[in-house]
Amino acid sequence: MRFIENRVTLFSVLGLTAIFAMTELSIMFILPSFQLTRPFQAVLDSLILSAVLVPILCYYIKKRDRAEEGLWASEERARHIFNGAGNAMRVIDRDFNVVESNHAMIKLSDIPDYKVHGMKCYDHLEGKLCHTEDCMLKQILRGEERIETVMYKETPDGRKIPMHVVATPLFRKGVIIGVIESFTDLTDLKKKDDALKESEARYRDLVSGMNEGLIAVDEKGYITFANPKLCELMEYSHDELIGSHITDFFDEENRQIIRSELENHAMGNNSQCELTWRTKTGKMIPTLMSSSPIFTNGVYQGSYGVITDLSRVREAETLYRTVLDAASRSKVGFALVQDIDGIEAKHVYVNDYYCELTGYTREELSQISAHEIVHPSMRDIVVDRYRRKMRGEDLPRYNEIEFVKRNGETVTVGLSSAVATYNNKPAFIYYLTDNTLEKQMRDELKRAKEEAESANRAKSEFLANMSHEIRTPMNAVIGFSDLLLSIVTDRQQRDYLESIKTAAGNLLTLINDILDLSKIEAGRIEIQYEAVDPVQLLNEVKQVFELKISEKGLRFMIDVESDLPSLMLDETRLRQVIFNLVGNAVKFTEEGYIKITVETERRRREALDLRIMVEDTGIGIPEDQVDRIFESFTQQEGQSARKYGGTGLGLAISKRLVELMNGEISVTSRVGEGSTFTILLRDVKIIAKRRPPKERWDQTIDLTRVSFESASVLVVDDVEDNRTLVREWLSRAGLDVLEAEDGEEALRLARESCPDLILMDLKMPKMDGYEALKRLKSDPMTREIPVIALTASVGPMVESEIENAGFNGYIPKPFKIPDLMKKLSEHLSYAEKETPKRGEEIAHHGEELRFEEIEGLDELIDRLRTEIAPRIEELSGAMEMDEIEGFARDLDELARKYKAEVLSKYAEILHDCAESFDVTGVKNSFNKFTEIMGELRRIQEERG
Repeated sequence: MRFIENRVTLFSVLGLTAIFAMTELSIMFILPSFQLTRPFQAVLDSLILSAVLVPILCYYIKKRDRAEEGLWASEERARHIFNGAGNAMRVIDRDFNVVESNHAMIKLSDIPDYKVHGMKCYDHLEGKLCHTEDCMLKQILRGEERIETVMYKETPDGRKIPMHVVATPLFRKGVIIGVIESFTDLTDLKKKDDALKESEARYRDLVSGMNEGLIAVDEKGYITFANPKLCELMEYSHDELIGSHITDFFDEENRQIIRSELENHAMGNNSQCELTWRTKTGKMIPTLMSSSPIFTNGVYQGSYGVITDLSRVREAETLYRTVLDAASRSKVGFALVQDIDGIEAKHVYVNDYYCELTGYTREELSQISAHEIVHPSMRDIVVDRYRRKMRGEDLPRYNEIEFVKRNGETVTVGLSSAVATYNNKPAFIYYLTDNTLEKQMRDELKRAKEEAESANRAKSEFLANMSHEIRTPMNAVIGFSDLLLSIVTDRQQRDYLESIKTAAGNLLTLINDILDLSKIEAGRIEIQYEAVDPVQLLNEVKQVFELKISEKGLRFMIDVESDLPSLMLDETRLRQVIFNLVGNAVKFTEEGYIKITVETERRRREALDLRIMVEDTGIGIPEDQVDRIFESFTQQEGQSARKYGGTGLGLAISKRLVELMNGEISVTSRVGEGSTFTILLRDVKIIAKRRPPKERWDQTIDLTRVSFESASVLVVDDVEDNRTLVREWLSRAGLDVLEAEDGEEALRLARESCPDLILMDLKMPKMDGYEALKRLKSDPMTREIPVIALTASVGPMVESEIENAGFNGYIPKPFKIPDLMKKLSEHLSYAEKETPKRGEEIAHHGEELRFEEIEGLDELIDRLRTEIAPRIEELSGAMEMDEIEGFARDLDELARKYKAEVLSKYAEILHDCAESFDVTGVKNSFNKFTEIMGELRRIQEERG
């Protein structure tokens, strides 16, 4: 309020002006007709001023002083009020200057009072309307009487304080000279407003998210509020419900109920009732409505209610009644039990069949525990399960127990149970089925199964034990066939012997497969782990199949990691499986390749997973037969048994063996494209160092032509045929042979003759081979003689027994001559006879061939030129030994037809070369054919 500072000056100016105006007027009034000189006039003026005006002036000065004192007092009061106001206030003139601010404003702006005066208002406190046409001062100057807005004052710490600003005009003598602005802090008010909004939002969310309908009506029953759930339930929109009368949605019966409820509310009572509402589509919805009145200052304003849809409850009740009715009539016993009246598991409800099963009436059961009718031998178990399940433990829901009926009869029942709630207390539900007949059938089935398993074990054990008896005669059949083939030269007789040998070999393969399968089924095969070099094992596989694969013109590939370590494996069984898979691949593949891939997956330092894959491009397996090929005695449908042969046991045995080695075998195949068999062995133990390769018998040596240095061999076998067979072969190898029928005779001959080596059968009368070896090793005279076991019993267990007994090796029956010679060569000195090869023999054969009279020479030469020569040219490129053998037989038949002994002899030599895989001999024989044709043409010309 700085206007008062200029009040004396302003008042003096205005007062003197008024006095002089009045003096001049009075003189003119008193002396209107006089014209005074200027000096006189001046004196007169002074007199008048002193005599007349001074008293008047004094009067006005005193009056002015009194007014000034009142003004000062009023100003002081206004200043106290202005500065003491709780709201921040400031006065702004028309030029936007701050001319006054109170203490609250100084605190709000944080600018001292002496700096505020003269500042522009927008520099002092800037609001969102500053520098716009909506500036509060501008609006006041345009005639607005009151302006309100909200602005934010930013504090030094970055907070923004909301302020409510009110501007009113400041007048002087009816003219606006500025504005007075008042600032109110809205922080607390905004917090309350935000809290109110949050509360309202929660309320809306609560009401909107309720699973029950919510409704409010006024005192006349018109709907004033409906939440979304009620709208959904009634199939009306919110706007359609608001303003409607609540009775519009009921039939007449329910309208009477709702009217009664509203009247009850008007009297201040709460209520609950069931009502059936009619929806917009005409459906009738059963509900439960809980409602209360609304009073304001004791005046009834209406009601609100919570509406629960009972449709599902009604459906559940209907279903419950249906199930309960069905349960009461079903052949399943049903009982609800609960711990009440001091009785554990007391019957609360039972159906008819439960009574029938137990032999008790409902009244009798209602007085006893369900545990009382359980057989005493099982009661503790049932009670324990009941208590554990009541404590919340998760136990199997089904078990079989025995009940004791009222008449003492024992009945076997299947018992299922579940925890439930009845009358707000834990309860238990029992479901019972009569399993008496089922148990009898199950017991009979169990006995039948045990008998079948026992019979199967007996069969398997019988077959396994028959190994010795079956292999012994097979040893004679195969052995003597080999012996005769080394002696007989007649082509036809050799063919007969070859057929016997082939059939015997097939029979032996079948016997071996059946015996292996029987041993697996009988559990008599044990996996014998030893350090195995997988690379060496695969190289052996390659050596065995390489020639056959080459004859068929196939590519053979082995892909294996170069740093693959030695592993703990059953070498015998793994080799058996791989041989079977590769053999099948060779058998069923006519073109393309066969590939063995070995991969590893390391799990930890000590072990790995070994994956062996055998892939071929053969005939493939139909998808619907893939799962069946691992079954015993099963072959692929459509497979030519005559062409491919086999027993259907190889894959079944392979699968069982792989499983025994903690692995699995699988196959993927496409018809016409090939198959891939995969062996996966898990957790195979790693051997730190690779095992050194086993010494192998030099397969390039012709074992049938081995000649041993002077030595004697004692053959001990109770079967004379076996002794005869071994004696013949050993004699031909230049060895002296002694024979003994049993262990006792062997001991006597060993002491008398001191042979260089003993071949000892294991199973013999009087004294078996084990006991004989024991006594030989205990006698200083015979302890150094190497003893090799001859046995028709095979397998890892037998091998282990032979090794532990102290034998120097063993030969399984039926033995092959190369195996016999190989084993002998490990202990006896030998030399190989120098015998010309077939190729050389045929090269010098010409002079031995006699071209006697040949019937139909012209026709023979023509057939040789048109039929035989092209086939020789074709076969000489592929070198398929099987086909060459067949060609040799066909040529022999042709020679016999025309009585051409020279051709018959030629066919025999060619067949022998092909049979022994003598590639050089076959080539020499093919080359010799040209010479034979030339000789035949010469004879033809001579006959002219």
